[in-house]
Amino acid sequence: MIDQGLVHRIESQNSYVACACPEHAHGFQLLICRHCGYVEELHLDEISAQLAALAKSRGFNVERQTIELQGLCQDCRTASE
Repeated sequence: MIDQGLVHRIESQNSYVACACPEHAHGFQLLICRHCGYVEELHLDEISAQLAALAKSRGFNVERQTIELQGLCQDCRTASE
């Protein structure tokens, strides 16, 4: 299912989340709430492209990108105030 783009692996948690945009064929980034587990998928193609270009300029062939940003979602931040 990962190969078809239907799910993403959350590397830091060794878990999976359904892809919010399976028609989107480019890179993705994940916002992950460390308190409630909320996950939001981002599609900042320019970041993925910049990282791939930088790697290529150094002779590195990127096969897969995993970008996870961990913190607190708005609901959890509000609840803790």
